[in-house]
Amino acid sequence: IYVMKDCKNTSNSAKNDVDEVRMLFQEYEELNDEYKTIYYLYEGGSKRAVNVQYALRGWRVAQVDMKSDYNMNLNMIEENSFVLARKEFFLDVQNKDFEYVCEKNGMLLYAYGDELISDLQLDENHREGVSLISLLKTDEINELVVRSGAQSYGPYVSLEPGTYHVKIQGCDLECAEVLVGKDCSTVLIDRVILEQDSNKIELAFSLDSYSELIEIKVDNSDKEYLVIENMEITDESNNLIFETKGRGLYSTIPANVYIMDANREVFLEPVILDKGKYMITIKGRNMEGIKMECNDLSTCNLSVLAKNADYVIYELICSETVKYPNIVIDSDGSKSAVIKDVIIESMSEMQIGED
Repeated sequence: IYVMKDCKNTSNSAKNDVDEVRMLFQEYEELNDEYKTIYYLYEGGSKRAVNVQYALRGWRVAQVDMKSDYNMNLNMIEENSFVLARKEFFLDVQNKDFEYVCEKNGMLLYAYGDELISDLQLDENHREGVSLISLLKTDEINELVVRSGAQSYGPYVSLEPGTYHVKIQGCDLECAEVLVGKDCSTVLIDRVILEQDSNKIELAFSLDSYSELIEIKVDNSDKEYLVIENMEITDESNNLIFETKGRGLYSTIPANVYIMDANREVFLEPVILDKGKYMITIKGRNMEGIKMECNDLSTCNLSVLAKNADYVIYELICSETVKYPNIVIDSDGSKSAVIKDVIIESMSEMQIGED
């Protein structure tokens, strides 16, 4: 099945998707046609699977909706095919032998099936020295994280003449600069800051005429990270004109972080760990409430080495090679924790039982 797209009106993000996918699969174009099946993991409502099919016209692309029954949908994957996933998805690798191929621009590519893996001549990739932030979302992540030197932009709404009130909620907003523009910010609009603190920014602006593509930009030039949780625009009569979660906006520089609310649970990205001792470091903010557990207790021993507001360090001892250990990161604190990095380092080639 082929997909026709009107590229003239396609968004830049969609065009980027198409270009990235073409580059990712360019070296596999000479494979036998029997291998040219891709299962694209996506969330309900995503159009990216369409972009994948458009980019790879000689391939067959199937969609796997990760919002519905997770394991049941993975059972549909046929042998000797590729699996393409964004980093936020965690494959149920314990039940299927997915082999990691590569990662480019936030997309993870896996091969499934002995014949395909053999033809690709893949070695088992241990990846323990790699920064890991590929975690399973147990519920919706609604916040937008804006890195230092970056700027949020959007939401591109059209407004009638009048005065409007904007409320932005989040974290570390006290030093952010907010700009209002129209026509993709080619024209800036005067705004008045009514209130600004760490958790919110309130401002007002007026329009003399009907205006399109209104943006509320939030510039982060001071904090390491700031978080936008929600933005709403109301009119003079306090009627809600527009509202979006932070994820409905955009950032000029994507932030590779993960926000964990209290009692949220995520799983570490699939790794293969040889027999030996490892140090797992979780870096971020409000780390006091973060804890880690490993359900493979028969082969793994996990213990805390250090913990403070900025990082948590665990020691993991494997008594034998462990493929895809079930390592869970849990947050039981009252504050949202921001995970910036999760790193697994091999400590030695020690024999288990030695000092």
